[in-house]
Amino acid sequence: MEWEQDVRTAKVLVLASNPLVGTLFLRDYLLQIEMTEDGEVIAEPL
Repeated sequence: MEWEQDVRTAKVLVLASNPLVGTLFLRDYLLQIEMTEDGEVIAEPL
């Protein structure tokens, strides 16, 4: 993927079963996370 004008490699885990616990409720939502101390987390419908 491209990240701040650099190309970086990211590992992806694909599961052939049910979604991870807690992720099903995010279906059809946009999740935004500020990855900082006390960062904001926003989940809004798509």
